[in-house]
Amino acid sequence: MTQVILGRLYDMMPHKQRLLSALPEPYQKKALRYVQEKDQVRSAVGSLLIARFVYLESIEIGPRGKPYAPDGPCFNISHAGDYIGIIVGDNDVGIDIEEVSRCNLSIVKAAFTDEEALLIHDCHDLAKAWTIKEAVGKCLGEGLLMPHENGVKLDMEGRCIYKEKTFYLRCFEHLGHAFAFAKRSPFDELTIDVIGVDRLLQ
Repeated sequence: MTQVILGRLYDMMPHKQRLLSALPEPYQKKALRYVQEKDQVRSAVGSLLIARFVYLESIEIGPRGKPYAPDGPCFNISHAGDYIGIIVGDNDVGIDIEEVSRCNLSIVKAAFTDEEALLIHDCHDLAKAWTIKEAVGKCLGEGLLMPHENGVKLDMEGRCIYKEKTFYLRCFEHLGHAFAFAKRSPFDELTIDVIGVDRLLQ
């Protein structure tokens, strides 16, 4: 089973001190290194989401910067706008979230191949295509280096090909945000849960 848990920044902001207090000291310091309070809360919520599945102290960083737990499940984190999310699965997974209103069609030529650009007609298409590319890159553990040169063969539906590897996708749009989840194997079951601060701190 693949799990996605989402937290809403709007719900979390009033509880910043509770969130920070629930973290080990290194993760408190990590969150407080951000200047903006919203980013501090996003960092704290992301760490607490990870802590629901793995010991924070066990996390290591891969060669291209992707966090992982050697003895734990595969996971990936994303945040944008009002959402912070984690995806957890039994093999490599990736998640990306984007605010649709912040998508700028002027980036299409720079960020997408000609083939990909044919699928993008408006900001909703752009948000979907961008989150797919990001989720796939994060699933692979390397991000999207030179995204306009490394094309993702999108069908904008259930799967895509990137660097001769097949990735399985789930995508949706909700409350002005685009969400994409990527996995190296088919989604046998996917659960999506939006939680508040009390459940996050349990």
